[in-house]
Amino acid sequence: MNGLCFRIFSSLLGAILVLSGSAHAEYIYTFTGQDFLGRPPSSIGVATGIYSLTDHITGTMSVDDMTTLEPRTSAGGPAEWLYTPPTAYSFTDGHQTLTEQNSTLALFRVFMGDSLANRPLEWWIEMTTPTSGLQTIGFGDNGDRAWLDDSEAHHFLSQGQTRWTVEHIVPEPSTLALVGAGLVALGIGLWRRMRAT
Repeated sequence: MNGLCFRIFSSLLGAILVLSGSAHAEYIYTFTGQDFLGRPPSSIGVATGIYSLTDHITGTMSVDDMTTLEPRTSAGGPAEWLYTPPTAYSFTDGHQTLTEQNSTLALFRVFMGDSLANRPLEWWIEMTTPTSGLQTIGFGDNGDRAWLDDSEAHHFLSQGQTRWTVEHIVPEPSTLALVGAGLVALGIGLWRRMRAT
């Protein structure tokens, strides 16, 4: 009887530890690109096929807040670059949505400055499939590009960090405490029932 109670309590304790270990804080970065129209007359965008000049790229990516920034080169320097791929991403141009489930990150490098809490200062993010892709570049006079089968759209605009928002998401300790309390109450109820029989 005592052995069974011990197994129940140890199982409940293990469940609590697993639940608390899986909860982690992360940064969610949200991107809103400019329309493919560009800024005539200095920069005129291109849209063919299914795309229009009013289309644009939007998306989000999640990065674990324990991710470390790296120097730009192997020679050293300040750790300001994010090269570690996001834990999840979803970008769309209104005609296709590319995620970590259905595409490959062909290129990913983001200049964060001194902290993951910053909005990206410069970036080059490209996700592709065999017949499509999305690309956003935020340094110099680069811009966004989308392609799907024979259709394509792009602009070459300098994009600053105002295109991004960042949010730090921390799991609520109260949620984990409620789950833990429920498991403990369940264990006590089972223990009492076992003792009564």
